[in-house]
Amino acid sequence: MKRILLSVTIFIMIIGLVGSLSLMGCKEEAAEEVTEEAAEEVTEEAAEEAAEEEAVVVASEDEVYVMNNVVSGVPFWEDHRLGWADAGAALGVTAEYLGPLTGDISEQTKIMDDLIARKVAGIALCPSDPNALNPAVARAREAGIAVVIHTTPAADSEGLCYLGSSNYDMAAEAAKVLAEAIGGKGQVGISYAIGTLDQEERLAAYTDVFAAEYPDIEIVQAVDDKYDMAIGTTAVTGMLQKYPDIVGIGGCNATSAAAAAQAAKELDLNAGDIKIVAMDANNDTLALIMSDWILMTAASRTYSTGFWALYALYVYNHADELMPSQGSAQIDKGLIPLPNYWNAGVSIIDKSNAEIFVKE
Repeated sequence: MKRILLSVTIFIMIIGLVGSLSLMGCKEEAAEEVTEEAAEEVTEEAAEEAAEEEAVVVASEDEVYVMNNVVSGVPFWEDHRLGWADAGAALGVTAEYLGPLTGDISEQTKIMDDLIARKVAGIALCPSDPNALNPAVARAREAGIAVVIHTTPAADSEGLCYLGSSNYDMAAEAAKVLAEAIGGKGQVGISYAIGTLDQEERLAAYTDVFAAEYPDIEIVQAVDDKYDMAIGTTAVTGMLQKYPDIVGIGGCNATSAAAAAQAAKELDLNAGDIKIVAMDANNDTLALIMSDWILMTAASRTYSTGFWALYALYVYNHADELMPSQGSAQIDKGLIPLPNYWNAGVSIIDKSNAEIFVKE
């Protein structure tokens, strides 16, 4: 009996030992399989990452793009700047914003030459005077720097394309609203910033629309507001004192209409006594629309202009990688994958929708 028990015990021990060894072997094999699978996954992941890195266009904060605007220190350009900055962040490049404070042609030309000397990757230019700035654009292109024109067209420039809204068409819409508001007749005044192309185009639109469609409307004076609230208020106040029968004022920029409203307040007039329309939009203008001092404003879609201006420059610089079917030879010959004219469109803003355009 003892022998049987001993034999059974030994047998169980042997079975246990064999089972343990088998289990250890299974664990080792399983561990080896897991290790091999993990290694394969790591290898596949690395390969996928390498493929992705190869497919992605390399961008760097050292790739600098600069927006050079006719006047940098007025609220109108804030949306341009925001769109420009957002595009730079999305693309992983540096997006700078510059421009003279007063619309000085020589200062804007100097900024262009400084950017050429820095060898920046691209420039988005709103020229104070296209004819005066075209030589600087040509110098930039000769230096291999991509340039796009925005907001103010420059027909004879060597810019790659134009982005923006039609200044003439925007002002024509404002002129029609003003004309209908005053019953198609009476004396009106215009407030604008003399000397810049966009403002001259807007003034021309008011003049043309009234002459062609509303012959009983007379523009008695156009004053220079210089994009400045204080200067504009003084200028419009003087105009209203000189021509007390004025029934409407057409503004050619956001500051124009705000200054006109302020002038009316200082002369103890009520909201709506003089019909005022604006161009462009800032919070001051929007508040005056919501409080009935300004009827409406025709605003270009400035954020879109800034955003897509940088994208246009980036696409041009990286066309070989982004659009390999185009080929560098075609690009060098000027067959660039960009439209000649990007119409940002126009927003008509009145009391019904002004609130949604207010910036926090």
